[in-house]
Amino acid sequence: LKWCAMPSYKVKDVHDWQPGEDGDVLAFLKDTVPGHPCHVFFKYTTGHVLAALTKDDLRRQARDVEAGNVIWVQLENFRKLIKQRNTIADSYPSCFTIFVRTPADVAIEMEVSPMETTWQLKERLATAEGTKVECQRLVFNGQSLKDDSTLASYKVGSGSVVLLIPRLSSAVRCIPTTTPRGQLMVPGNRPWQPSHSIRPYVPIVASDLYRPFPMNIEFDRIEDYRQFMQTMGSHARNNDLEMDAANEAVLEILPLDPNHAPVQTKVHLGGDSDMLRVDSVGDIVVPNSRYKALLKSPGQQGIAGASSLGLVLTTG
Repeated sequence: LKWCAMPSYKVKDVHDWQPGEDGDVLAFLKDTVPGHPCHVFFKYTTGHVLAALTKDDLRRQARDVEAGNVIWVQLENFRKLIKQRNTIADSYPSCFTIFVRTPADVAIEMEVSPMETTWQLKERLATAEGTKVECQRLVFNGQSLKDDSTLASYKVGSGSVVLLIPRLSSAVRCIPTTTPRGQLMVPGNRPWQPSHSIRPYVPIVASDLYRPFPMNIEFDRIEDYRQFMQTMGSHARNNDLEMDAANEAVLEILPLDPNHAPVQTKVHLGGDSDMLRVDSVGDIVVPNSRYKALLKSPGQQGIAGASSLGLVLTTG
């Protein structure tokens, strides 16, 4: 993965933007009107001056009416954002405590401010937990937090729990098999070898409510993992083409208690293929358990003509 820092101007007040080749003003202009020759005319313009310019002033300085209009619109958007931030700052405490739950099922307590951005939180987490910023995905209430959005914009408040899900889409994630207790302690025993290779898995996030334990779809073989990802990738492409909702994949989770009914939920592959998002896992899933599951992949006739792939859902 290529590391790319978020432009600093997005987390600053326009009045605080710095001029110069590597300054915030030019970074803003390069994003707003990429490749436009007007950049050179704003090289020494400070954010304080830029914020004070009228639409006509911007047109004249850019020496291009259309470019000036685009810059004006984007500046107006930033002014609205500043107003929103001030409103949030008045309604939120100056700082509060949240908990970030890691893949190791450890909750990290962090003091944050409502106007802190996701990117800033990731930078602090990289120091506290060790996962690189570019490898982090933060999820709250089933929603991925965008780097340049504030915590308050997602209604993250005191006591909220945010999930940290590593981005590992370029590799197959695997759960190492466990060694039976005491097997290696007996003199004369040959070193224990697992009966099968390490198990690939895909993390799951449910959109309905937060559950204080990790959930994964686990596979016995790499081939099963690849078949699953191929199936889900096909459905993701169909969704991009706005296919009928009846053709969406459905995950059926079988309860441990036969008195409970199975849970059926729509399942979606995350945009960068590093996790699965389901609508719900119902009330049958508890920590430290394994559940049989079926991925129903509909054909042209919907679920009635579906093919099924057997899976295992595990919880920590």
